Amino acid sequence: QKYVAKSTLREYLSSLSKDELARLILEIAYPQPEPTEGILHCVYCHETYDPKTDNYGCSVEHYGELGDDRGADTKSYDCCGKSMDYYGYDEDYMQSPRDREENRYCWQGKHNARELREGD
Repeated sequence: QKYVAKSTLREYLSSLSKDELARLILEIAYPQPEPTEGILHCVYCHETYDPKTDNYGCSVEHYGELGDDRGADTKSYDCCGKSMDYYGYDEDYMQSPRDREENRYCWQGKHNARELREGD
């Protein structure tokens, strides 16, 4: 809406509640981009994706601590419970089980535009 006279603008702004005024200021300061048709936002990896062509690229790295589990040779993440066997591991000659490609991610699979619930 455009206001020609300052008095009209002042009157309009005075009629707004604090919440309405704050919302108006934020909408002007931080405009939301128009959504692109068919493009979605993955709630897990926070990437945009097209469900028609790129639906299986979701990868979420571990965010938990790696702690001892069932003895000194087996460790597991507290974020997902994924465990790794350190038996026979020699850090001078081998790649750490934690750094191997198959152990890098807590989750790999399909992108999701909404959080999954039990039973989905």
